[in-house]
Amino acid sequence: TSEDNARSLAIMLDKHHQEWADLSIKAVKEGIQPPVKPSIEELVELAKTLMNAAAEQEQGPEMAEEQSGGPEMMEQMMQQLQQT
Repeated sequence: TSEDNARSLAIMLDKHHQEWADLSIKAVKEGIQPPVKPSIEELVELAKTLMNAAAEQEQGPEMAEEQSGGPEMMEQMMQQLQQT
């Protein structure tokens, strides 16, 4: 149901924020710059991209590359997310 989905999403978001807080604390203790936390929009886009790539692989490698732009496009998107 939508209530179960909302509850699961809330739990995942809470865990996400806790893990980023832990990363930031560890970075500060080690004297390094904490990583930049991706926005929820970036995470949603990454999730959509990964879900689409998985679905396209089920269709076959030739069709997946035609529809997704191939592995180069996926690598480029991952690099963009890491830079933010």
